[in-house]
Amino acid sequence: MNHGADQSPAVRWLGVSRERLLRGALAGGAAGVLAACAWFAVVAGTTQRQAYLIPVVGAAVAYGVHKGMRGFGRAQAIVSVAITAVAVVITMYYVERLLVVRWFAESGDHAAIPLVPYLDWFWSVLRRAFTISPSPAVYTVGALLAAGWLGHQGFEAPPARHHDA
Repeated sequence: MNHGADQSPAVRWLGVSRERLLRGALAGGAAGVLAACAWFAVVAGTTQRQAYLIPVVGAAVAYGVHKGMRGFGRAQAIVSVAITAVAVVITMYYVERLLVVRWFAESGDHAAIPLVPYLDWFWSVLRRAFTISPSPAVYTVGALLAAGWLGHQGFEAPPARHHDA
């Protein structure tokens, strides 16, 4: 039996090769980390959550996925939404942690919220972040919609229509 001639075609997911999927996930993850760090830096320089910056994370992730996968479509939208969800939730933990630690420090107290959280701390801090105000939830939905839309539609302008007179 000749196993060399029995090679299967590249594994595909929603019409995308494993290599393009990996490249898109890495580029989207890198763009998400950069946007999330920028959001955290703005919060660190102010005293508020700055939730209006959350959709920027979704757009940045979608752009990274788009460039990494060299295209747009359903697979790009799904990858963009998944990475955006992870990036927003993790960054929200650190944003909220920073704000809570500052609040305790201003009160002359010390909050021992772990930098690398246990799962129960993680959920507790996120629950506070998403229930103290509706804006983080609203902007997170906006980020997920932006990631999905831009991942599916891409970033290039559609070709111009020519009308014959």
